[in-house]
Amino acid sequence: MFKSITKTVLFLFTLALIAGFNGCKSSDNPVQPTDVNVEAMQSIAAEDSTVLNFEANWQDDVSGEVAKIASGWITLDVKRKINSVTRSFQIRVVGDSALGIATFTFNNTLIIRAKKDSNSISDTLLRKNYTAVVKRNLVFEKVNSSSNPRNNWKLIAWSAVQGGTAASISKIQSLQITAPGIVPIDVTSPNGLYLARGIARFKQLPVFDKNSEVTLTLKVLSTTDDPDYVILNYGADNRGINKNKQVFELVSTVSSGTSFIKTYRAVLNTTNYAGYFHMVMDVLTKRTVQDDSTPVESDVWSLPYGVKNL
Repeated sequence: MFKSITKTVLFLFTLALIAGFNGCKSSDNPVQPTDVNVEAMQSIAAEDSTVLNFEANWQDDVSGEVAKIASGWITLDVKRKINSVTRSFQIRVVGDSALGIATFTFNNTLIIRAKKDSNSISDTLLRKNYTAVVKRNLVFEKVNSSSNPRNNWKLIAWSAVQGGTAASISKIQSLQITAPGIVPIDVTSPNGLYLARGIARFKQLPVFDKNSEVTLTLKVLSTTDDPDYVILNYGADNRGINKNKQVFELVSTVSSGTSFIKTYRAVLNTTNYAGYFHMVMDVLTKRTVQDDSTPVESDVWSLPYGVKNL
């Protein structure tokens, strides 16, 4: 668990670096000199499997899908197709440490398999193109002073992932993760939750046993009491193999002033494959999947996790 002083130092460090990013935008010096250390860390981040595994789990298998046009349907299944992704890394060095902000801009197609009503025999596919942006923070540490900058820096911690479409009426407020053998993990700010492997000053990356059940509880704040379509993707390696997918179950809806707090629950089964993966939670509003005239509304959180090789 983070010690309070570590939290404070990391928070101040993050604020200082973000302020530095904003300070770089001065029109007096629009072109910044190339920094070989920054270039090295950008390459390290771009190739890190823990960073890229998010994409492997967010992409769905959409082979054989054909688009049709329809309006007002009963949703049977929802898939995402990543058409393109733009990755950018902002990195600022402070002494022997550095903070990076990784931004991923996805141009996606949401493919909705639906039917007109419960008596319909044939299904229809609806397609909606949309853009989603997700971000995560990265922490680097200087470990060497050789002539090769790539050998001098190590990526030691990652924040969880947060993002989605520019607007949505349903937003994730918190996530709780419980499983045998671990202390429950409560998340309220994904970009503020730093996870690491073996670095004591950070919260450790959750690691589960093979074939164990991990319970995920999401709380979603919404302007409507309509149930959302909440998808969980997990378990895929960097090639997208062994991916698992399921839909969260709505447990309760509670009125809170002019809004509603909805609680959703799903059980992730770690299966029999060891390694490091991502659990990706995507909240799609009801009108996103049932009204073809409404733009996609998506709110995404994602956490890396490991499965023991035992």
